Amino acid sequence: MKPIKRILIIRFRQIGDSILAVALCSTLKKSFPDAEIHFVLNKNIAPLYEGHPDIDKVITFDKNENKPFTAYIKKVWQVMHKNRYDVIIDMRSTIRTLFFSLFSLRTPFRIGRIKGYTHFLLNYRTDTYSKNLTTDMVQRNLLLAAPLEKIRPIQYTKEFKLYLTDREKEDFRYYMEKEGIFVPTVHFTSGTKEEPDTSPKLLEFLHLPFIHQVRQSQCGYPPIPYSPKELVLTTFFHRNNRRHYPMRSVLH
Repeated sequence: MKPIKRILIIRFRQIGDSILAVALCSTLKKSFPDAEIHFVLNKNIAPLYEGHPDIDKVITFDKNENKPFTAYIKKVWQVMHKNRYDVIIDMRSTIRTLFFSLFSLRTPFRIGRIKGYTHFLLNYRTDTYSKNLTTDMVQRNLLLAAPLEKIRPIQYTKEFKLYLTDREKEDFRYYMEKEGIFVPTVHFTSGTKEEPDTSPKLLEFLHLPFIHQVRQSQCGYPPIPYSPKELVLTTFFHRNNRRHYPMRSVLH
């Protein structure tokens, strides 16, 4: 078996799905540190993953590349012929996303979900949406890495992390110093099923004026322009504050 040099993870969808998929990216990077991890996303959420150490390349599709269908097929064909992938993980496994595998039938591992039509193009399929599974979405996503156990033991991680770029950190630090506002270092940690975090405490923090603009006028702080990553992560926590994933969520 040839060494794994390049892995393509096809996610698309929106904010929450892409954030939870980071655990799969990190799992694969830990297991195959010499391999490049390419992540396929909608363009509007791509800034979240700039500078992420476990994602070597973000491949984006904007509205004009998603529609019309001919434009989408052209973009997929270009991606697959520009890169030779040893592994394709199709997290959605829809008729549209299967074109990535169709244009790369020589890829040894074409992994995706069990659906009635996926057996034609995927040679490894996993039932990540089985009713018998009692795990959360992150753990279900990690099932897609299991076929690669044939090569070596997989180092699974349930953590998903987002990283601020040095420029984002510097811009934020400059603004806070300019306004004379002190902000402590922040470390988000979600709870586990055994020891769930207290959601009200997390939400109370997220409503602080330097994180969430809604209460700025109430507390007298000046408006703070924050990066897309900060905005998206805050939105994600608000939407998922009642879900307790057994992993750590960190904005570095």
